Amino acid sequence: MGMRGTCSDNFTFEGRAPARQIIATPFAEISAQSMLPYAHLLWASVWHGVASDAVARSEAFVRAEARKRPGATPPSALRLAELLTKQQQMKALVVAGIDRYERARSDADELTSIGFGVAMNAIKLSASQGVCEIVQAAFLICGILGYRNDSPYSLARAMRDALSSPIMINNDRILGNVSNLLAVYKHDASLLR
Repeated sequence: MGMRGTCSDNFTFEGRAPARQIIATPFAEISAQSMLPYAHLLWASVWHGVASDAVARSEAFVRAEARKRPGATPPSALRLAELLTKQQQMKALVVAGIDRYERARSDADELTSIGFGVAMNAIKLSASQGVCEIVQAAFLICGILGYRNDSPYSLARAMRDALSSPIMINNDRILGNVSNLLAVYKHDASLLR
């Protein structure tokens, strides 16, 4: 089916470099401070874009149905209202994650904390599941026209991209890592920063 955005051919790299070019900071620290939050926030943002496109196609479908029967609300309008709620939840998740990273990025202790790592992983997990739910709900709204490639309401590309999200750095692997962290970390569920 293809996974857009990845061209991950295997290769072997051999090279030499002077010792002064080797970064002394351990990879785990570099990853925690940059790679983990960047990757998860970028992916979540991309998946929000996929979800938003699916919602836009659903909105267009409902509007078209409403124009066919003036004065009558299409049955799919209720599902669209539910879908918009899910999209807003996903948007809030991404915005809150970006905000948390922006507040933490000048604090190395926060960036390498277990709580920050758990939070960034939770964003990837939630967004990858959320985009699948949103695209599936969009299919319920658009019906067979969502399956057709020649339809303005086609959701085929969105479905392919959404279904790849939980397996791009597999959610089970991330859940396993998080479960190990939770053995030594008490989650803060307060609404205060």
